[in-house]
Amino acid sequence: DSGGGDGPSDPPVSDDGGSGDGGGDTNNSGSPELSNAEEYNGHHYEVFDESMRWDQAKQACEEKGGHLVIIENAGEQNFIEGLIEDSYSNKWHYWLGGSKESGSWEWINGEPIPDPTQGDTWGYHNWEKNKPNNNTEAAGYTGEESYLELQTTNNGGDYMTWNDIDKDGNATGYQGAPEYNSKEYFGYICEWDY
Repeated sequence: DSGGGDGPSDPPVSDDGGSGDGGGDTNNSGSPELSNAEEYNGHHYEVFDESMRWDQAKQACEEKGGHLVIIENAGEQNFIEGLIEDSYSNKWHYWLGGSKESGSWEWINGEPIPDPTQGDTWGYHNWEKNKPNNNTEAAGYTGEESYLELQTTNNGGDYMTWNDIDKDGNATGYQGAPEYNSKEYFGYICEWDY
């Protein structure tokens, strides 16, 4: 179980590196070793449990020869959900390859991400209701909520939906205890376009 309920009961704190070794090993073709990656529609995907900021996760995927995952349709979203569930990961949030660093929401490949709060009705998205909202009022946030995460819990939101958050994934709860969406609860998902 990836979490759920009304709040965390046993905080996931493992930093075991995910389902693979995360290394940049290559096979004889010069491609990264994808022995732990799963294939869907001609692309490969892998879930990693290493806790890090969005920019660090982006760099980690690039060093592995891929990129943070880009979710283009409901079929791919469903596949990613199953991948997370099958990974037995202990993380409650995963960095996706979307941000609004450029001023509007887009994937790391430059393709736009629909923003329903701005009236966008085109294209696929899986935002939680009333998101993105750039909630900089939340206790402990360190900056603009300009980065995309997949939340696997239903802590006040919907299960397996997208949320905007700051790049550090930082928030603190009661008396400084880590809140369910602090960085230590974040993993990331890499995608390879082959």
